[in-house]
Amino acid sequence: MYQGLCATCHGSDGRGAWRAALFLLRPGNLAGPEVKRDSDQYLFEIIKNGGAPIGRPGMPAFGSQLSEADIHALVNYIRTLGAP
Repeated sequence: MYQGLCATCHGSDGRGAWRAALFLLRPGNLAGPEVKRDSDQYLFEIIKNGGAPIGRPGMPAFGSQLSEADIHALVNYIRTLGAP
């Protein structure tokens, strides 16, 4: 799921993709320490509802495409990015 939905902007390693820069997007570094501080609920909500409700309009909503179980699986996967 991550590779199909997220890697285009966030990169396969979570650090960002050059494709996003072409559209002047600056996606969050999912492998960085700032994401490690975000709660699982925050990550769940931004994946489900997108970034617009919290002032991050570049992040699309995936709630209509993914089940809650799928979103929880993505959050768990994101937690592994950047791990030693």
